[in-house]
Amino acid sequence: MSSHATRIALGASAALAAVALGVVTGVLIFQDGRPTQLEQSPELSAVPVLERAYDDAHAVEVQPSFSPARELSSATSGKVTGASCGTNTVFVSGQSNFEVDGTAIVNLAMNIPMWRDLDQGDAGSDVQALQETLSELGYNAEGNGVVGPLTTQAVQDLMHQQGNIDFEGSSIPMSGFLWIPEQSVTTSGCSLTVGRQVSANDVVAVVPGQLTAVHVVNPPESVDKQERQLVIENIVAPLGEDGSINDPDALQKLGSLNSISQLRDSRKDEVTGQEATTAKGTIRLATAETVSVVPPGAVFGAEAESACVSAGETIFPITIVGSELGQTFVRFKGDPPVEVNPNPAKGLKCESN
Repeated sequence: MSSHATRIALGASAALAAVALGVVTGVLIFQDGRPTQLEQSPELSAVPVLERAYDDAHAVEVQPSFSPARELSSATSGKVTGASCGTNTVFVSGQSNFEVDGTAIVNLAMNIPMWRDLDQGDAGSDVQALQETLSELGYNAEGNGVVGPLTTQAVQDLMHQQGNIDFEGSSIPMSGFLWIPEQSVTTSGCSLTVGRQVSANDVVAVVPGQLTAVHVVNPPESVDKQERQLVIENIVAPLGEDGSINDPDALQKLGSLNSISQLRDSRKDEVTGQEATTAKGTIRLATAETVSVVPPGAVFGAEAESACVSAGETIFPITIVGSELGQTFVRFKGDPPVEVNPNPAKGLKCESN
């Protein structure tokens, strides 16, 4: 071999040796400088027990019930000379929504509709109902179930206040009034138009059925007898033990919600095309309780809602009330420990009762 070839061979060997040395050196450096986050984390032996408010909220379907629609019938005959009536028109007791032959017909919310003309000395339950309604409107009436001067004067004042300035006399004609079932009602339809001829007993407007109850159709099996609330949109109502809302004030508020009133009007589901019968709501505890929060892995020996956790060598009986996003909500049968073992030892016995 020539000297030139020998030099080339020696150079190549040196280069290979250098590369090999670099690789070995790099491996050693890498091992010595391994990031600490890549090392195996020690197993936790304790985690703190936290507390939080818990309202045990559950999404539910609710089914409303409605009374039948009611018809408002005219008690007079003549030509409509003025009208303020249509869909979603409010009729208020003591006010007028239409005129017949230039006379304002006054709405009256009475528990017994006027069924006859009344004169001085007439008596009966209808008179009593009229006097109570007049009193609710702020007028002075005898209140004894007998038509007297105070009753006729109250009717005259009411008529004058509604623009019937020519009304006077000792008799009270039922043709001057329109019976409505409540102090204020909202119509779903109205046939009163100026120029129309109206006759006694003609239906002039329709009041949709009112909400009479709301019932939870799918209460969770886990729900106990604690006092609960039903939440629909922004309305909160007390929920009875039978899973229904029957409180009049709550029903009035719930009945004003679109999600409820649309069910009365036979709304169809936009997706299925089927007639919708339920609305969405949430039931929750009326008063949120304070519960302890532990990791799911800390719980052992579970039977139904009963289970245990441990802290050191001490075992604590618990009642499981719920869970959410990697948290288990529990009640301790005594004071909760400060911390629990998230990885309890195998073979621990849970005597939760």
